[in-house]
Amino acid sequence: MPIVVTAAVVVALAGVIVAVRRRRRPPDTVDAFRRQIDALGPDARRSVIDASRDRAGGADGP
Repeated sequence: MPIVVTAAVVVALAGVIVAVRRRRRPPDTVDAFRRQIDALGPDARRSVIDASRDRAGGADGP
């Protein structure tokens, strides 16, 4: 009987851990990139945006 209770507790804890980890997903890489770009000054932001446009194949710019 104590083995069954211990096993049930272990399974319940594992379920809680899995549920908590699924909620803590890392932020989307696009959102993280935009936050980093927004944190830069205007001159630094311009060079990073130009470099990303060059890598993307010369998308239209302003």
